Amino acid sequence: MAWNEPGGKNGKKDPWSGGDQQPPDLDEVFRNLKGKIRGLFGGGGNSGSRGNGGGGGGGIGIIIALIAVAWLGFSSIYIIDEPEQGVVLRFGKYVKTMDPGLNFTFPPPIDEVYRVDVEQVRSVSTDGAMLSRDENIVIVDMAVQYRVKDANDFLFQVNEPEETLEQAAESAMRQVIGDNVMDEVLLSGR
Repeated sequence: MAWNEPGGKNGKKDPWSGGDQQPPDLDEVFRNLKGKIRGLFGGGGNSGSRGNGGGGGGGIGIIIALIAVAWLGFSSIYIIDEPEQGVVLRFGKYVKTMDPGLNFTFPPPIDEVYRVDVEQVRSVSTDGAMLSRDENIVIVDMAVQYRVKDANDFLFQVNEPEETLEQAAESAMRQVIGDNVMDEVLLSGR
């Protein structure tokens, strides 16, 4: 017997006929959904079940507490990469230098972490015209390469560390060239 053939028990073999079933009432669906959401946040299924409607903050408090704990957990964990050091400031004052790996601190309003790549070879270049001992002008191009030894000192102990290094290197070069004659600077003392 085919599905749509009449007969059977009260004609209910036909899956397309639907019988006496009605589609769900949308108002009832929304009421049920609203009740479930209220139940999730600590409220009752309907607004009259708590007397004057003044209860039900427990669920919201739990959710806020869970969010706060998750925020503290995620913002307190720092993974410092292998070539880096992390400098921790607590309320703006130096606390410690973190080594590579997994590290824990207080969350951002309390602690700030600055990362510095200490294995990178950095370079500062300068050029200029300098006067030798025999009063000749020598034009010099110079590059200084360096690595950061201490991240805290690099970040907070010297203002503008690259500019300071450039000025110190230029001063040292002027001293060396000023003490030598031009031939020695260009040929043998180069």
